[in-house]
Amino acid sequence: MLASMSLSATIFIDLLRSMLTQSFFSAPMLPTSAARLLFLMRACRSSRDISECLQKTDNMNILLSPDSFKGTLTSSEVCDIIESALRNRIPDCNVIKLPAADGGEGLCSSFANSNDGEWISADAKDPFGLSLRAEYYMLKSGAAVIETASCAGLPLAGDRADPTVTTTAGVGMLIRDAVIFGAKRIILGLGGSATNDCGAGMASELGFWSVSENKNSFVSVGVTLVEVEHITAPKQ
Repeated sequence: MLASMSLSATIFIDLLRSMLTQSFFSAPMLPTSAARLLFLMRACRSSRDISECLQKTDNMNILLSPDSFKGTLTSSEVCDIIESALRNRIPDCNVIKLPAADGGEGLCSSFANSNDGEWISADAKDPFGLSLRAEYYMLKSGAAVIETASCAGLPLAGDRADPTVTTTAGVGMLIRDAVIFGAKRIILGLGGSATNDCGAGMASELGFWSVSENKNSFVSVGVTLVEVEHITAPKQ
């Protein structure tokens, strides 16, 4: 048992070293990722099953299915790092990588890893209404996978994150582009958003306008939602 516990600890140390030496790993992001790694270490320390499993390395199948580390590593990058650490200690293992997402960053990549389709780049707006290019994934089935985080996400807001003034307008632009491109269905991930406008910005890009008590049309953000008297639908 001591030998197997030592092996699992060694693998964890390799994993930690690999993550901390990645070129894309910036210093301001270390505390968040270190917290995630501490959670992983505690889980490994409390699981005898992991230690016992490491003693039986012949034809071992290991499934990796992590989510992203917000603002630091994508789920695919996490998979690659963990695989590298595992192969360093268990070279004959069979590693199966299945990057996961909960609707935030990495959702499109998760679909792309297991479904045929194509990446589409389109004009959009960031959380502050500034122009940018964002991508979504069009499945062969005709469904478009769109991440709110791709144009209205927290990493794009940076140090200016303020949900009272940010907008989901960019999301509406991506939806409109997907429909024009021929999408028959929209799969929209809402995770990782830097907004709190209840989708008003998104709706405005699709022809739905907020109207104030004074009959003025406007694009609402979080702080102006209380001014919405009613919403007008696009004309057919």
